[in-house]
Amino acid sequence: MTKVFACLYFLCKQRIAHTTNYEPLLDFIGFLGDKLKEKVFVGRNAHYTSRKSIQKYLKCLSDVLEKDILEELKSSQQFSLMFDETTDCSVREQMVLRARYIHSVNIENIEVRYLKIIDCLTDRHTLDAETISSIVVKYIEDHDLSYKHLKGIGTDGAAVMTGRSNGAVKRIRQKQLSAQNDEEFKCEAVGCHCAAHKLNLASQQAGDHISYILRQLYDFSITVLLGQLAFLQCKNYLDVQKGKSLNHHLHGGSVKAMQSFD
Repeated sequence: MTKVFACLYFLCKQRIAHTTNYEPLLDFIGFLGDKLKEKVFVGRNAHYTSRKSIQKYLKCLSDVLEKDILEELKSSQQFSLMFDETTDCSVREQMVLRARYIHSVNIENIEVRYLKIIDCLTDRHTLDAETISSIVVKYIEDHDLSYKHLKGIGTDGAAVMTGRSNGAVKRIRQKQLSAQNDEEFKCEAVGCHCAAHKLNLASQQAGDHISYILRQLYDFSITVLLGQLAFLQCKNYLDVQKGKSLNHHLHGGSVKAMQSFD
């Protein structure tokens, strides 16, 4: 069964549609001589290649990978959490949770790992700051992660995330402080606006003013070009009218500057 799960892992890792390509991949491997499909076809009516079965395989894979990552995360003395909500193709609200931490053995390595996709509205109706913060707090406490080692929280810049008085980050930090009542020195995570989100916002706002930027560049280019043309015409006129070089009329460093400009 290890190879059966490895095939599914390969499809997901390569971002290939797994529910539609899993069984054809098993058929191809069978053509090469390894009868993997026989291991999931255990009976006339028990063909474990359906969409539902594949989703269960994925759940098993994700649980094993998540367990390994959590073991590393617990052994780290410093870690941060990054999360953002999104909507899948069925318009279901979900939240992606990732961790960034310093490896406990090789402290020069900073790991960034995906942890979980969590359904946000299983028992709630609105995705507000309370809902988001409660999901993150529940994940931290369910997996025995240390609030003391939580050093940062990364989100987008939405008010529901970064609101000063009632944002999700504010609520998580309050819970973090309350969980350290017995500690002599309390650690408080630093909220960080995701750099990728800031770049996206900057590019969007720059697009709103692109016509102004292009106009300024055009005006600047025209001004420089007209200045060069005026200088050349003036120089040619003096050379023709007087039969002398421009050096005869101008003196000092300004002549050299104008000649170098020419």
